[in-house]
Amino acid sequence: MGDGRRCSDHNGEKAGKDGQNSITFIDGLFKDQNFLAVTTNWYDDSGHMAEADIQIDPSVVPGGYNLQLLVEHEVGHLLGLDHSGVLSSVMYPFVGRGGIAALDSDEKLAIAELYPAVDPMNAGGILTGRVNGDGGGIFAAQVVALNDKGQPVAIALTNQQGEFELDGVPPGTYQLYAEPLDGPVFLQNLSGIWQTAKNESFPTEFADGGPLHVEAGRIYGNLVVNSSGTTTLNPKWIGVSAAAGSDMSLGAMPIVVSPGQTVNIAVGGDGFVSGMTTLEIPNRSFRRTSNFSYAGNYVSATFNVASDAPSGSLTVLVKSGNQSAALTGGIRVAGSARARVVRR
Repeated sequence: MGDGRRCSDHNGEKAGKDGQNSITFIDGLFKDQNFLAVTTNWYDDSGHMAEADIQIDPSVVPGGYNLQLLVEHEVGHLLGLDHSGVLSSVMYPFVGRGGIAALDSDEKLAIAELYPAVDPMNAGGILTGRVNGDGGGIFAAQVVALNDKGQPVAIALTNQQGEFELDGVPPGTYQLYAEPLDGPVFLQNLSGIWQTAKNESFPTEFADGGPLHVEAGRIYGNLVVNSSGTTTLNPKWIGVSAAAGSDMSLGAMPIVVSPGQTVNIAVGGDGFVSGMTTLEIPNRSFRRTSNFSYAGNYVSATFNVASDAPSGSLTVLVKSGNQSAALTGGIRVAGSARARVVRR
């Protein structure tokens, strides 16, 4: 339903190992492969990255894709970042014809962890814990630290024992939740050991104990998310239109709204039930002003965005009966920042 195209990162492709990092345009690089760009990394004998080259297919320009966002994505790979399951992330494995080319909080934290200027303990708190399912620890569950503004601040994937660690989490109040990577981003969109994990369907659940107050320099351990059973509820697409408009197109890309707008927001996917499924934006700047409407496999409602809404990414929570799920980073509030779109 969306028009995003994938970005590919493959280690070992020979883009020109010459001791220099480069960004080049190559005609027909990905003919009929549905990719837009590739980053090739080389490592020395000690496992340290020695060189990285970025190649971009020139079709991104006439195709109207967000070139700045695409280059930032590939530079993220150059710096060592993997793909992200957060729709608003620069490292989201798809790039569209719009969007905002600004780093999410999680990407800033990840880069700071890879290239620390200060001791991570001085930058924020450390959160550790475990995600449990019916068979014990869940491998490759996405754990999200959601602040009290509904913003996904820090993200981590669980290891093979279901354990996670979030480093450098800024001081504030958070709720932790875990969700499966079951679309629009799948484990196959990641690299390395994550591709060996089994796709598990489990409900999005919040950690036991409620909100967590995080202070810099402290470690918060034994945080547990218990998510038993399976779920059919799976939000995959989101769309936005003018409040008085009827033209609603849903896609697997984040929507962008501005402070002061009144808009219709729709979320669609699997397991949506007319009259039962609802959506929530856990941010005080968003006020729902209509009842929920249903059509096909999506639910929609009208929201007023406060004129002083801060810029940033937001999670959308979906509920249907006793099932719950999240579309992490499904909304981007533009604020004073504007999308930079490359057009014909």
